[in-house]
Amino acid sequence: MSQSAFAAMVSDIKRNGLPDLATDHASGMRKLVAGARNAVVGSDSQYGDMIYRTRLDAMPGKPRVVLEHLNVQAYIQYAYGLGGSFANLVDSVHRARPSTLDVPWGVIIYADEVEPGQELAARHERKIYAVYVTIREFAPLTISNAEAWITVVTQPSHELHTVAGGLGTVIGTCIESMFLGEFSFTDVGVNLVRRDGSQIRIYLDLAMFLMDGAAHKELWNVKGDGGMFFCMLCPNLCTRASQVAEYAGTRQIISDFLHEDLDRCGTATDDSIRRTVRRLAAFAAVNPADLVRKREMVAGFNHNPHNLLLNPRLERIVKPVSQFCHDGMHLLLSNGVVNVMVVLLFEKARALGMSAWVAMYAFVQSYAWPHNVQSKVMRGLYDVFAPHRAERSRDKGSLSCQASELLSLIPVLRHFASNICLA
Repeated sequence: MSQSAFAAMVSDIKRNGLPDLATDHASGMRKLVAGARNAVVGSDSQYGDMIYRTRLDAMPGKPRVVLEHLNVQAYIQYAYGLGGSFANLVDSVHRARPSTLDVPWGVIIYADEVEPGQELAARHERKIYAVYVTIREFAPLTISNAEAWITVVTQPSHELHTVAGGLGTVIGTCIESMFLGEFSFTDVGVNLVRRDGSQIRIYLDLAMFLMDGAAHKELWNVKGDGGMFFCMLCPNLCTRASQVAEYAGTRQIISDFLHEDLDRCGTATDDSIRRTVRRLAAFAAVNPADLVRKREMVAGFNHNPHNLLLNPRLERIVKPVSQFCHDGMHLLLSNGVVNVMVVLLFEKARALGMSAWVAMYAFVQSYAWPHNVQSKVMRGLYDVFAPHRAERSRDKGSLSCQASELLSLIPVLRHFASNICLA
């Protein structure tokens, strides 16, 4: 638990004493925690059970997976009914910007893998895929707090990877439970009742898929940035290494993206991506596997009969372009924009006769770093600029390091760039 939660628990014990069911036996405490959890899960709700259990189809030869996922409507009603900070947040946002049938609030879906325990261990049996939701109107400052997100699914990764359709099927199941049926967020909304009996009703639609590149790749069955195209939003901007532009003929395909190419860079739409996925599915139905693989390369998508975009029930709800949002931390720091900019800056300095890589290596060593930062890497953050890693970064055209390392280095890099390089 967090430090503040632990402090609150200790304060409660000081005021009220230990709960009657407290026990010193470890297994007994686990049972009490499970009992407290089950009491919440079994709470009465207008919207049915707190937890849904859905049997999902599996890949050939694999057992079917039972997906346990949160009944989000029931959970929101339950959390609001408790009063306190969540109810106050919903009320304040609703006063400022009422949620109505015509102008609903927006649901943000976030998904990522979580590694419980030692993140550097080479064992991944406990790795899980987690899916969370929050409400867009809570605003950036609030949803920067992890407690503003509702956990919908925690599924072992090895199980999820055996599901037919993978992450897309899991998230599609969650979307159907939120936006289809008799308790649809969009059509019916959620009735929220305070302890004093006052009520409001909120309506929501699906606003955003907030994910990193790997999760987007799994969700949409897109080739990803390792394919010929950088992303599914720019269907005519390909990598130089693919050499597609050389053989494009009259097709407007570009690989050197400069400011004068902006008017040539076409962008995909919700309809164009859905049509691409459908054409690929139709082609796969009547052609051999080797031809399908070539068509997949050209289309930028992998064919999957369980693709989220082939689900007719979700056609009016899921919008792959309008709802696409790339995780900013990965965009900037995980083989991202900042990694490239550092190499470009240092190589420019090198061309002007300045040994920026060597200077930065010494510069970082002059700082005393907090132990919790320094202990996470073998020889310290300065090792990012060691000669062998600097050579690797130059060859790659992107600073070779972990996102957490670069995040720690940002203030020092900024100081080095402005006060040394540019000076």
